[in-house]
Amino acid sequence: MITYSIIIIIPFILAHLDIKLYKNEKFKLDILWISYLLFSLFIFGTRYQIGGDWNNYYAAFLSISDPTLTEQMSPGFNPNRIELSNYEDSLIFYLLNVVIKYLFNSFVIFNLICSVIFIYSINKFCKILNSAKYLVYGYFASYLSIVVHLGYVRQSLAISFLALAFYFYLKNKTINSFIYFLISTQTHIITASFVPLFIKLKNVYLIITFLLLGIILLIFAWDKIYLYYYYYLGEG
Repeated sequence: MITYSIIIIIPFILAHLDIKLYKNEKFKLDILWISYLLFSLFIFGTRYQIGGDWNNYYAAFLSISDPTLTEQMSPGFNPNRIELSNYEDSLIFYLLNVVIKYLFNSFVIFNLICSVIFIYSINKFCKILNSAKYLVYGYFASYLSIVVHLGYVRQSLAISFLALAFYFYLKNKTINSFIYFLISTQTHIITASFVPLFIKLKNVYLIITFLLLGIILLIFAWDKIYLYYYYYLGEG
């Protein structure tokens, strides 16, 4: 609990220091910020049996090499097994599992890479807010980092790519924004609800491409879409 409190409180302290320090002293703040991000990366990336869906993600990771593999799960964790095939509608997340499994065969490396993506993306998005970046990151840390990233890796990855999509969107880099948005939806389809952002696009080709991809998704992943609707918007 102390560790999580540090991760939540430090950005607010840095936000206060940012107001007090002179311009020629800002480099001290940058050093503290980089140290904070590295500390967060160490805590998030090297965690073990921490997170609401730990067993499910771990089971999916193990099932790549042996779908019948059973693993002894620790008491207090959700005992349900989710096979990796359940993620095949989320191409990016599926491929990330497969590549890391065959290259490193380490679930810790998987979490570490996911944490690098998450911290980099959220920090990059917050940078666009200039001096307010510490304050906003602090608000994000209290829930998005501690609860979502530690507990629900796929959702946090989708939010990471969505944050990059927002960053490039606010920078008026439409193509980059669109690419990261597609990556986000292929990590977790729930982020597709942000599609109204692209309705005002003047690039007809992008709109047509997105519509075609949307139709293909509806055809091949209708069951999953209905399931997400049930859990996020329906009676679930």
